[in-house]
Amino acid sequence: MFLIIVVTFVLMLFCIQSLFTLTMITGQDIIKLGVFFFVCFTVSCKTPVYEPAYSVCGKLADYPAIVAAGYDYIELNANDFLIPEENKSVFQKNVKQIKQDNVKVISCVDFIPDHMPMVGSEPKHDEIIARAKIVFNRARTAGVEYMVFNSHVPDGFDRKEATSQFITICKRLGDLAKRDKLTVIIEPFGNGDSELINSLQDGVEIIKEIDNDNIRLLCDISHMMRNNELAEEIVKYGSYIRHCRVDISPEARTDNFTAYFNALRQINFRGCVSVNNKQGKFDEHLATALQHIRQQFQSL
Repeated sequence: MFLIIVVTFVLMLFCIQSLFTLTMITGQDIIKLGVFFFVCFTVSCKTPVYEPAYSVCGKLADYPAIVAAGYDYIELNANDFLIPEENKSVFQKNVKQIKQDNVKVISCVDFIPDHMPMVGSEPKHDEIIARAKIVFNRARTAGVEYMVFNSHVPDGFDRKEATSQFITICKRLGDLAKRDKLTVIIEPFGNGDSELINSLQDGVEIIKEIDNDNIRLLCDISHMMRNNELAEEIVKYGSYIRHCRVDISPEARTDNFTAYFNALRQINFRGCVSVNNKQGKFDEHLATALQHIRQQFQSL
């Protein structure tokens, strides 16, 4: 980069010198013009600080405080916001509110309720699809980009059969998501027998079997750190990652995510980094959490 700048500077001086032979510009003027162009070119070549967009899990009522804290988007619960059990006129009230308040909803979570298992002895695939048709259509109306869910497995149920059931329903969900121009995001949940997908690698292996571009992966950095999953996994599987999340509780404000944030930078991640909000209500510690995250990104 330095060599390019020097060569460009020399060429600029050459051009200015040529102009000098045709006009009455003085030698001092040439030097001033050369310095001016050199400074402008150097500034334009400066590498910008990498920083993604930011979101937080919350409620519509908290959106003014969320924006004031510096977040770009909000993540909402699908049942509360898209309310598939209610008729469309009730949902339209929420749409009206987000348009009036210019609310930017990046994703909805928990769109599949517990009483509709995706896997197990009695999976409810047809019921899930019927619900997803309503949820996805309303999500498109509201400008939502992502629908997030995980892969819970009932205790003692055969994991091979559960994997087959999960792939089957995800293929159907992927087709619906394509129709409504959404992306369905699978969240690896962490080590344990209660989830099919506990790592980025687990997720990618299943996504390859699903074979649908509208099914992609969430990268939960806090889960990765707890599971000793290396930041390099983000680089390895970056083409499958569409959304990212971190968990910053008041007692974990000193967590260092820079290795993982640097991996996001390496894959040129352009999605959102979302702060998990287990308390539900937006409070001061979530504003502080964003400052903590931004400082680490800006240090890269």
